[in-house]
Amino acid sequence: MKISEFISESAIEILKWKAQNLEEDMIFRGIPDENGVVCEVQSVVMGDLDSVATVLGKMKKNEVIIRIYPTNLLPSDVDVKIAQVYGEAGGAFYIVNVDVSEINVVVSLKKFEKINIDSFFDKKGVIEKNVANFELRHEQFEMAKCIEKSVNENRKLIVEAGTGTGKTIAYLLPTLMFAIENNLKVIVSTNTINLQEQLLNKDIPLIKKILGEDFTYQIVKGRGNYLCKRKLYNIDISEIENESEEIKNEKKIIRDLIEWDKNIAKNGDKGELKYEVSSKIWEKVNSEADMCKGAKCPYHSKCYFFAARKNISNATLLIVNHHMFFADLAIRNQSGFYTNYSILPNYDIVVFDEAHNIEDTARNYFTIETSKISFGRLIGQIFNRKSTGVNNAGVIPKLSAYLNENLDFNEYEKIDELKEDVISELNKFYDKGMEIFNALTEFFCKEKIKTMLKLKLTEKV
Repeated sequence: MKISEFISESAIEILKWKAQNLEEDMIFRGIPDENGVVCEVQSVVMGDLDSVATVLGKMKKNEVIIRIYPTNLLPSDVDVKIAQVYGEAGGAFYIVNVDVSEINVVVSLKKFEKINIDSFFDKKGVIEKNVANFELRHEQFEMAKCIEKSVNENRKLIVEAGTGTGKTIAYLLPTLMFAIENNLKVIVSTNTINLQEQLLNKDIPLIKKILGEDFTYQIVKGRGNYLCKRKLYNIDISEIENESEEIKNEKKIIRDLIEWDKNIAKNGDKGELKYEVSSKIWEKVNSEADMCKGAKCPYHSKCYFFAARKNISNATLLIVNHHMFFADLAIRNQSGFYTNYSILPNYDIVVFDEAHNIEDTARNYFTIETSKISFGRLIGQIFNRKSTGVNNAGVIPKLSAYLNENLDFNEYEKIDELKEDVISELNKFYDKGMEIFNALTEFFCKEKIKTMLKLKLTEKV
């Protein structure tokens, strides 16, 4: 096995130079060319090499992790774990010696099979044979060919498609064809429920027929959309005399949900219900991470949420909304792409349909927004110095009133002194916060006036 088959001569020279100057263990990121040969190397991790998340967090997809070992080229247990996780995403793991003359290919770089969609769009081609009254549209074929090139060359692509282009078939066909051929997972992110329903009920079944492949697909919904059997069956629905009509009605709805669970529900998804359930009642029976007992739950084997997550893990195609995608991405941004805390399983290809909406959604997840009103409201919830009544004066007066009733005088006297110090510091914090907001407002107002003045002068000239 020649090292030059995997790493270019120029990259080898760089690794040799870095190996001679290494003061501690290091991992390198190898960037391969179109033939899969590493042509560029970058040092990415030093010292903390036992952390799988740290190493993988520095890598991009379809690259090469390179480690330099002074003597033998055998991988450690941590190396094997890193190689296994990264290898599943198509990446490679190499170990080389200090002279960079020998190599151990722990995991090879995955080679992707390229696709060609021409036969589908030809006259009397696959689509025409499977779709009645199919009319070949040049724009649709052109869009599909651009996506074919994008997946074959692992490049990003933005497409603006006019009404009547037939964009869903144009992106689903090449994307799914490539994913099935290479055993990859695809995410399609949309902005509206209407488009999700169109994909589920019309476009994806049509693509399955055209491709002749029995791939699996699943819509991904938030945990709160699923019924929790344990919470449902722990609610007391026995009839009690002199109950209010509101409570009687609530218990009736709970009984209806029990009937639905036992005889009708397929996925336990709130969307399956043929009637409306108020958020107040649904929150008493829906699945929650904080309340979940996992494998210790007596209903674990029949849990709707975990069944849905299993289907999601096995599916080739997942349909999500933009909010869920960016919520997942925000978690990965903090913990690394290969985190155990992600909402979605690891994926390989992402398609944003209705992409003109993603800017606002992404901004919501990757920026922090505040205002004088929200700042004042937050402080007021802790202590509102403008209120006279205990009920509207915030948490501190309520807590103080409770402790006054439940503690003896000596204990409460100490707490009362402490309360005054806390309120004093909180008021100083509020005053300083408002001072900063006012200064910022004044600054930006001045800048706005200057900008408007410049515009007016420019227009006059």
